Amino acid sequence: MELIKNIFESIQKGNYFIAVVLVILITIIRLKEIINFYYEFKQYKIRNLRNLYNEDIDQSMKKMLQNYINNEIFYQLTGIRAEKFLRDKIVETYEKAQGLITYKDLKSAQRFLVIDDGELKVKVTIFDKIDKWFNLFLSIILIFITSYLFLLPSFINKPSLTQILISFSFGVFTYIFAGFLIALTFPIKKAEKIKKLLRNLKHSN
Repeated sequence: MELIKNIFESIQKGNYFIAVVLVILITIIRLKEIINFYYEFKQYKIRNLRNLYNEDIDQSMKKMLQNYINNEIFYQLTGIRAEKFLRDKIVETYEKAQGLITYKDLKSAQRFLVIDDGELKVKVTIFDKIDKWFNLFLSIILIFITSYLFLLPSFINKPSLTQILISFSFGVFTYIFAGFLIALTFPIKKAEKIKKLLRNLKHSN
């Protein structure tokens, strides 16, 4: 409550930056409670849908409800939203892989997963590959820039505190952005891993 009071006081005084910092601080402190609340809300929603399923409604509606409930449960277990046919193929692939891939891998590569001729396949275009290598190349350049920015104050004769802070701030920014670009390549790497596995599974049958 004291933090909330401080937020309102900061806003009234025009200290919006402090208010934002305090909001972020509260969010971090209450993160576990927020996650638990979200989980409980999802469970409550599923319970209500199950109760509705037991009501006297049309069979077509029951079928839709059951599919929706299964989708929600599958999403909670794997983090993947998928319709029944794709969901079944994902589970089938996971079981055939025998631990070589995880649901986390499949979730990461989800946008590359397609159903073709009734089979789960991975579609990676030439543009996806160009995008991957471009992001890797740019991230390497940014890492070199980050190193230069961190070392820059040592090249200046008696650097001021402002110069040090600016150099450090830009260094942190470029480092975070480089990490972001590297993270963008993870999905396609997972997709290529799954594509290779699917090819091996097909040849082994």
